[in-house]
Amino acid sequence: MKQEEQKFEQIISKLETIVTDLEGSVGLEESLKKFEEGMALAKIAEERLKKIENDFQKIQHTFSAPEKLKETSLESPAPVTPTANEDETVLPF
Repeated sequence: MKQEEQKFEQIISKLETIVTDLEGSVGLEESLKKFEEGMALAKIAEERLKKIENDFQKIQHTFSAPEKLKETSLESPAPVTPTANEDETVLPF
């Protein structure tokens, strides 16, 4: 499975394993490989978090917008004043 296709939780788990390996007695060559893999996984995780954050903001905006419309629609319209000539019918628009 490609790194880009892994679930976020799988990526975090793999990062934790890499950190544990790097804290242990891994050789220099292996440390460099693990570090490179960890950086690539961290980049993917960060991109996914940014996308999720954007999705949350869109959802919040979607659900908060109707509240603003509701508040303005509850205001009573301005009263209609009759014209000087009472024989004419006054339309409210």
